[in-house]
Amino acid sequence: MTNVDDEFVVFERHVLQDNILLCDAKSGILVIFAAGVLWRCVESVADFVIPDPGLAGYVSDLYLILYILAVPAWLVAAYWAVRTVSPRIGPSDDSIYWGAPLFLKSQDEFVSAIRGAAPDAQMDGMLRHLHSLGAICRDKDGRFHKAVRATEVAAIFFLSAEVIRFGVSLLRFVPS
Repeated sequence: MTNVDDEFVVFERHVLQDNILLCDAKSGILVIFAAGVLWRCVESVADFVIPDPGLAGYVSDLYLILYILAVPAWLVAAYWAVRTVSPRIGPSDDSIYWGAPLFLKSQDEFVSAIRGAAPDAQMDGMLRHLHSLGAICRDKDGRFHKAVRATEVAAIFFLSAEVIRFGVSLLRFVPS
């Protein structure tokens, strides 16, 4: 194990860990945002009043339909954002994963096993761990992109409904 190997492992671990943390943070924000907007959509559907006949009535039906379409889109966005944050590290027998059998041994046995491991075996364990972190990053990134795409669709429905709702409220105040 060389100094370059050590530096690579440390650098790469920091990069991967930073990417995991950033993706989780953005997904958490998206979950909270989606929940808030979803509440607004459900509230708008629940508070819907049968409109007066005429143009305002047809337009009101349109914004109701857009809110109804936004609800499942926001649910999909929230689902993928939550799935992004949920942990997915699998069991491993290496000396890095906290769930490995080595960590179930006594403290003295653990220390002895780590100290007795060959430097190449320790490096192999660190490199395997980096590979696992890379897989986690790819998985999180894919799930987060699905959440973002669903958010874009939901936002189009929601913002269109909000603009139409605002327009309808203005039409109601215009004398005929």
